[in-house]
Amino acid sequence: MVVGCTKLSASGDGEVTVMAADTTSPKDQVTPSSQQSGVVVVSGLFVRTFGDPPPGKNGEARINYTLTTSTGKEWILVFDEDGYWPANGIRGFHRRQVVVNGLHMTDGRLLVESLEIP
Repeated sequence: MVVGCTKLSASGDGEVTVMAADTTSPKDQVTPSSQQSGVVVVSGLFVRTFGDPPPGKNGEARINYTLTTSTGKEWILVFDEDGYWPANGIRGFHRRQVVVNGLHMTDGRLLVESLEIP
């Protein structure tokens, strides 16, 4: 987890602001081709989708969470089962415009630290 960060704000047009742990300027604007690990605040449409387990594997259905910005950038959202989970569950966010504050992981996914409806 990144320590010593102030809360960043996201604009309604899908812009993303990133602040890495060792960065002195919290207003570094990034594009999809230059993204780096750090705290990210992004807004867009939250969608929850269900899928079958992988072929040949017995198990539970998969649930995927994505956020799509107004510019079309799609984020795969990850919820840490020992970390953040919305107090009233996730269903109320499905197909809603939301703001997500999270940690941009090196594989491109976003580890959710907070989720809210603006």
